[in-house]
Amino acid sequence: MPTVFDIYEILSDAYGYQGWWPLFSRRGSPGFNSRGYRLFPSRIPLAIEDRIEISTGAILTQNTSWKNVEKALGNLQADGILSAEAIADSSVEKLEALIRPSGYFRQKARRLKGVIHILFGKPGSNGIDVPERDFLLSVSGIGPETADSILLYAYNYPSFIADMYTRRFYARLAGEQKIGKYEHVKSIFENSLPREAGLYGEYHALIVAHGKKHCSSRPVCRGCPCFSFCRAPDKG
Repeated sequence: MPTVFDIYEILSDAYGYQGWWPLFSRRGSPGFNSRGYRLFPSRIPLAIEDRIEISTGAILTQNTSWKNVEKALGNLQADGILSAEAIADSSVEKLEALIRPSGYFRQKARRLKGVIHILFGKPGSNGIDVPERDFLLSVSGIGPETADSILLYAYNYPSFIADMYTRRFYARLAGEQKIGKYEHVKSIFENSLPREAGLYGEYHALIVAHGKKHCSSRPVCRGCPCFSFCRAPDKG
């Protein structure tokens, strides 16, 4: 059985560089493609505006696809509402209308105002200091996946995301009948890899790409780059 890092390299060879987290506001600018994905790894520190957009996207992507989030982000950008001040000044009703494509727009609008205010709008909050994971989890509307997405992609802090793609992928490779709990699978990846935010982010993005092509709820095993060592009971 390959190591966790070996599997990262296998996925990287199969799918290439993913360039997450996509920044809608940077589409087509130098270093980004037409959808805002990075063309190559960059060590340039994120601007506050980037952190706000990523945190916004992490909330909007709850229970929906990224294509729907792109529509919502497009609406927010067109109205000039991708800053902490603009989100705070906008009424809940206006936010609901703008983010409607992302689904669950009523509760997401309230979450968005609350989370962005706490991270970027409160007195003394500069949007640069990395928040504690436990603090994020204490904020209404932020669960483990959203917290880790904000930490990893908005703050470049190495906190692995054990979303459903990741947990399903791990369970099948390990031959487990049940999908593992979030914190357990997260710890397996973090204990098996160098503690590097760039690696964590790219690995997570590769697992999502693999999940969409091969390892969804109904696996497509033909052509899977992990087929030879996958232990899924229903393999094939």
